[in-house]
Amino acid sequence: MAITNHERVGKALELRRAGLTSFVEREFKAKFGNGWALEIRDVLSDTGLGANKSETINDVTTSPHCW
Repeated sequence: MAITNHERVGKALELRRAGLTSFVEREFKAKFGNGWALEIRDVLSDTGLGANKSETINDVTTSPHCW
């Protein structure tokens, strides 16, 4: 069965997240220290991007791993 465009995009976003994770974590940790994840959650909640989400760190669309 052929892969759909939706599946292609989903796979691309997951590969992007996986590829950028270590780089982004290293850079945020250097700037914000060990509490970097809490700092990012605060920023996301202030912008509304993290509204009603329990785990924004692993969300491909709003997580800092995408930046």
